[in-house]
Amino acid sequence: MAAVLAAGKRRRGESVSVQIRDNGLDFARFGVIVPKRHVPRAVDRNRVKRLLREWFRLRQARMQGSDVLVRVVAPLPDAGHASRDVNQLFADKT
Repeated sequence: MAAVLAAGKRRRGESVSVQIRDNGLDFARFGVIVPKRHVPRAVDRNRVKRLLREWFRLRQARMQGSDVLVRVVAPLPDAGHASRDVNQLFADKT
């Protein structure tokens, strides 16, 4: 994922940042960063990560050949807000 951080196309939403980079493979890869300073409780961080992984799983076939990195960059009002924010970023793209 370090290469995605260095050279990926970046889109920023209200509370998340998404970086995408071609990976030259036949499948998509996914990374997620949920810092403790934005989501203090471990149970909430884990829920955000589960929801984002599920979001990716449902769209994985359409993202074939890409590395996707989602990073929480601001405090979240609730766990589902991150996946809604990412959904909005990808809806703007199409």
